[in-house]
Order: sequence, then C-alpha cells, then structure tokens
Amino acid sequence: MYSSVRQVSKIAQGAKVLGISPTSIKGIQLRIPPLPEQRRIATFLRALDARIGLVERQLAGAEAFKRGLLQGMFV
Repeated sequence: MYSSVRQVSKIAQGAKVLGISPTSIKGIQLRIPPLPEQRRIATFLRALDARIGLVERQLAGAEAFKRGLLQGMFV
C-alpha cells in the first residue's frame, strides 16, 4: 500500500498550486493511529498549547515592563 503522501502526490494536479478533486480524495486510504496513540497525541498537543499560553503571558509581561521603563526614561 502506498503512503498517504505518495497517494496524494500521484493524483495532485497543477503547476504552482496543486489541487485534488473531491472524487480523487475519496480513493485515498489514510492510516488512523490507534486510540491510545491518538490520546497521547492529544495530551501532547494540549500540553504544547498550555506552554504556548504561558510564554505568551510572559512575553506580554515583558513588553509591559519595557513600556514602563521607556516611559520612565522620557519623564
């Protein structure tokens, strides 16, 4: 059996932007990971989202601190 990427690359059409018709997509066989692996992937992605949120909050705090320092310089 072909990998999904190989299946798609064989039926994709176009010079600069590749396109696939809906009927062609129906013929592609995808390997869906077993449920325990799906759960591990979901857990990892949730942890990654939480980490991104934390870093965004840290960045916002650093930017606010920077603004405060800049305002103090020009008073």
